[in-house]
Parts: sequence; C-alpha cells; structure tokens
Amino acid sequence: MMRTLCLTLSLTFITGCASMASSDEEPRHVGTIDKSFKISRTGKGLSALYGSPFGELINSALTSPVETNRYYVRTADGNVSAASDEAYAVGDCVIIVPRTGASPGSAYAYGDARLQRSDRCPKDSPRSTPAAAQTSQR
Repeated sequence: MMRTLCLTLSLTFITGCASMASSDEEPRHVGTIDKSFKISRTGKGLSALYGSPFGELINSALTSPVETNRYYVRTADGNVSAASDEAYAVGDCVIIVPRTGASPGSAYAYGDARLQRSDRCPKDSPRSTPAAAQTSQR
C-alpha cells in the first residue's frame, strides 16, 4: 500500500514538472529603448493594517504615489512598452520578459514584465554592446 502511494506521488511530481514551460519558451521582446518617462504608480498597502485608525494612517503613507519608469522599446516586431523601477538610458539594449500569466501584447503594466540588459540587439543598433555604450558616452 505504502509503495503504491509513493509511486503514485512520484509520478505525479514528475509529470507536473515535465509539463512546466522552461524559461526559453517564455515570450520575450528584445530591442532598444526608444523613449523613457517618469511615471507614478500606487504603492502597496498592508491589508492587515486596515480597520484601525493607526493602520489607516500607515496604509495611506504606503499607498502614496511612487515614482517609476515607463520605457518604450523598439523591437523587430514593433514597439513594446513596460514599466520598471530599474534605470536604463535611451539607446540601451534590453530584453522584456513578461511575467507568467501576463496577457501577451505590446504594453505591460508595472509588475507584468521585467526588463534586463541584453546583448542580443542588432549590431547596427546604438548601445547594443558595452563597447558601443562607452563610445556613445564620450
């Protein structure tokens, strides 16, 4: 009985892991930052603090607007926008990785995608390599 239960659980875990998508299958957008803007987003409050006057005061401070960045990235498939707290310059080569479960598209809200530096931009694109970034800063 115990052996059957262990076998069943093992097979369940193995098939569950096999059905998970690898990170290489995630939809990604690679391109050059075309524009960037400072935007405001609402901070996150703590639901445990609601209900008391002191908790309401703390939550109002936590949910006050927070400054972040909105980037417009020029990709081979068109323009894609995403928000991030990380700082990038116009011309930087980045990859946009949507969060699992985020709606696919060309505009990602704060938290729906992450940006990271990349070296996969076309060679003729400005700042696609670290050497090009140093040359453009001179």
